[in-house]
Amino acid sequence: MGRHLIERWTDTTTFGVALALAVALALPVLALGVIVSVAMIGTALFEQRVEAFGMVVVVLSVGGVIGVIGWARARQGISRPEGHNVTATLLCLLVGTATALAAGAFAAAPIAVSLPQLPGPAPAAWLAAAAGPAALFVAVHVVWVLAGVGWMQRLMRRYAEHTGRAFDGIPVVLLCVAITLAAAAALLTLLS
Repeated sequence: MGRHLIERWTDTTTFGVALALAVALALPVLALGVIVSVAMIGTALFEQRVEAFGMVVVVLSVGGVIGVIGWARARQGISRPEGHNVTATLLCLLVGTATALAAGAFAAAPIAVSLPQLPGPAPAAWLAAAAGPAALFVAVHVVWVLAGVGWMQRLMRRYAEHTGRAFDGIPVVLLCVAITLAAAAALLTLLS
């Protein structure tokens, strides 16, 4: 069975180094997000008031934790495939990948807004100065997204090799859509 392009990219040493750097940069931010989320939830319960920015931080932190759990499950599932629940791992990876996309988009938004405001043709130095640390944050999340997609492809290929039949991803997609709709309904209810 052939390997997909992203799976091949994520197996290279260069990507492994990029992922190690992304882990070193993203996990402290995720830990801080979890701590802030716990504090915001405690404050919201005490004051009976929910702010939109606080909910975004909480949702991104929870999604990030679920993604890290999926990454750990995927690594464990590759080394010990017996009894591994591929659907649960794929769902965790999907949530984590979607969270990394959302966090990267939030970080890229100020960059995209500031680019048209630069006078004249934007040289690379101006572009780098305008982007600042946000560009590094976006790059870290791009690496996490690629790692998540690579692990999803690897798990489905390994499942097909191990069982002799292709993995049916439709239930995972439907479950993810149901969870997303439930989360959106809960957020809309809390914010209204």
